[in-house]
Amino acid sequence: MAAVTWQFGGTKSDDVSSNTKAQWAASFAVAAPTALKLVPSGEVDGAVKQMKLPPAQEQELKEEVSAGRARMVWLSFRDVMAEDGDTVSIESMANGVIYRQSVVATNKEQRVFLPEPDAGRVNIRGVRDGGGGITIEITSGGAPLNLPFMTVGQVVSVQTFTSP
Repeated sequence: MAAVTWQFGGTKSDDVSSNTKAQWAASFAVAAPTALKLVPSGEVDGAVKQMKLPPAQEQELKEEVSAGRARMVWLSFRDVMAEDGDTVSIESMANGVIYRQSVVATNKEQRVFLPEPDAGRVNIRGVRDGGGGITIEITSGGAPLNLPFMTVGQVVSVQTFTSP
């Protein structure tokens, strides 16, 4: 069973047992693809704006969606242990363009919007470990999924499919 511990100065840190790490890795290895939910058409502009892309890339993505060559989807992230500043980068490729976004995970789900990935895969890279490992859960249209216990620089590839 995982536990949360406190470090010096009152900051939180993850304390994940070897057993829990092994369970997360095993569950992830056999997990069904993660369902990505479509962003409703009336919310696409706001979703693209939240991606904080350079203006030219933002405009290009909006045009791709408008022309039906791309669809916007979302994925939620949550730190399942201590809210300690764990940060990940979400990377997906759509129409040959790589889109990257970073999220500092909190204990409250945070939606990240992205164009539907070409290959049905989203890569999640560990950027910052707030202490004790990067402990992330993802969800969108289906059941929550704990990613394997992550370290800085580690990349986890999540198989996905799009669900209306």
